[in-house]
Amino acid sequence: MYEVVMGRYRFVLIQLVFLLLTFSSKAQLVLGLEDGVNLNKVKVQLRDQSSSSIKPQIGYNLGVVLRMPLKRNFSLELIPALIQKNYRVGRSDSLNGIYVTHTITYCQLPILLHYTFSFYKHLFAQMGPSIEYEVRSYESGLVPDIFSVTKSGNANSNTYTLVYYRQCHLLNNHDDNRLDFSWTEGIGLQYRMLRRYLLSTTFKYLYSFTNINQRGPLDLKSLQNRSFIITISCMYINKNRTFGNKTHN
Repeated sequence: MYEVVMGRYRFVLIQLVFLLLTFSSKAQLVLGLEDGVNLNKVKVQLRDQSSSSIKPQIGYNLGVVLRMPLKRNFSLELIPALIQKNYRVGRSDSLNGIYVTHTITYCQLPILLHYTFSFYKHLFAQMGPSIEYEVRSYESGLVPDIFSVTKSGNANSNTYTLVYYRQCHLLNNHDDNRLDFSWTEGIGLQYRMLRRYLLSTTFKYLYSFTNINQRGPLDLKSLQNRSFIITISCMYINKNRTFGNKTHN
């Protein structure tokens, strides 16, 4: 099933890019690169609140911006990208110090409606759906060394040495929800440079609807990503028409 979905995903992406490139000769097409960082917070329901906690982690995102004007101040924007959505599971009580950081990389395709405000041409807002497909996942952290476990003075407790580990998580369609559907909203500032270039910075919030795992660990009932993203984009504007359909000095 996932192979079929990904085949359709690639087909739709290619068709959308081709459509934008076809219109570039008749309308202004903005092309560029986007780079940024995000703080991913996981919405989670823990079965055992006393011994587990979820902490946000920082990730990166890197993408290509394709923007085509529609009407007035509206534009259609596609940003095929790679994005990390990371989180850390920590333990407490007798397991204090143990943690596992999950680093998850997705291929992402947001389809956004971009609006430039009339009262201030440097200010814009954007929103729209996004689809992500998990392409890589690995885990790292501190775990007990099983060969160092010894009995302590208390007969009901053990002492152990924590060791660092890092391993790749083998993705499978039975346990992992590799498809993630989300909604993106953002606001930012943009400035023209050297007539044909546009520099912008954007603050985005990405709300995921899909659980990360189909069958998570016993103490995790559900995991859904919430990402706060800051990006910087540098884009090229073709010379057929000026940005926003008006000339700016």
